[in-house]
Parts: sequence; C-alpha cells; structure tokens
Amino acid sequence: MTWLRQNWFVAALPVAVWLAWILPEAGATGGWLRAEITTKVGVAVIFLFQGLTLAADALKAGAKQWRLHLIVQGFTFAGFPLLGVLLDFAAGSWASADLRLGFLFLCVLPSTISSAVVMTAVAGGNTAGAIFNAVASSLLGVFLTPLWIAWLMRSTGQSVPLGPVVLEIVLLLLAPFFVGQGLRRWGRAWAERHRRRLANVSSGIILF
Repeated sequence: MTWLRQNWFVAALPVAVWLAWILPEAGATGGWLRAEITTKVGVAVIFLFQGLTLAADALKAGAKQWRLHLIVQGFTFAGFPLLGVLLDFAAGSWASADLRLGFLFLCVLPSTISSAVVMTAVAGGNTAGAIFNAVASSLLGVFLTPLWIAWLMRSTGQSVPLGPVVLEIVLLLLAPFFVGQGLRRWGRAWAERHRRRLANVSSGIILF
C-alpha cells in the first residue's frame, strides 16, 4: 500500500490507457471530454504550476546547461530516429508496413511537452532543463520532423506554418509559466507548502 501511495501515477497510467482503449470516442475531437479544449487548458495549468514552484535561479541555471540541451535534442532528433530505422530494418517482414511506418513516425516526433516536464518533476529531476528542452524540441520539430518524414517516405514533406506553432507555444507554455513566476512574489510560501499537491494535480492532468 505504501508503494501504491508513492507511485500512484505509474500505477494509474495503464488504467488511463485501458480507458482510452475502451472509450476512444470520449477523447476524440468533439467527444464529451472536449479534448481539443481541455488538453490545452491542462497544459497551461501544468506550466503555471511549474512557474509558481520553480525558483528563478534554478531556471537560469537550467537554461545555461548547453551540454544537457545538446544531448536531449540529439537523442530526440537523431538518436531515436536512427534507432527506429535500425529496428525497422531488423523487423523486416515480421510486422506490417503500416505498423512499421507508424513506429518510425513516432521516433521522429518531438518530445511530449507536458508529460516530459511532469515526469521529470515526479522523478525529482532537473525540471528547469526539462522545460527548456520541451519548448526547444517543439520549435525544432516544426523543421526537423517533416524532413525526417520526407526521407522516410522518400517524398517531399510539407512543413507546418511556423507562426501558429510559435503562437501556441507562447500562449500555452511560456505565458502561463512566466505568470507563475510573477505570482511567486506573493505565493512562494504557499507554493512551497503545497508543492506535493500541485505535483499531484499536474500528474492527474497528464492522466486525463
């Protein structure tokens, strides 16, 4: 029971996947969960909490860790795609072409923004570095992911317009985060007292 209290997020992940499997229409566009709206609100709340609980000095220190950022982005846009290509070559005819192509696409996508930050925080890791790399990978993915997909499909890929992507990142990630940083002036003590609860709320949003 102690393990379950400490690791409830990990234990709940397969439950969330199972619910998504049996009720896929709930999370689809227009479904009763309104995922096209609630997901964006949830991401904004997560980054608001991160801004509220993360000290400015830790953020500055995290932004300066260029070796960390180089390793993370290298794995995201070079390591994992190459690993996917090797596994695809090894799979050969054991899997269908569509399934193999789907896994290759998964390997060339940027890291998930909200879950990457929350899981780093849950593990007690470098949250400032995770936030920086989550934003960076989303921006780099606009350019690098279509290039990888074009190479994998041996055809010309179409890039996503940069303006709307940057605007969404600013509104959903950076703006809530810096609002949280601004609120630390008055709510720092409260955030420190309730850090665990805020982390649990963020984990709950990821499960949602």
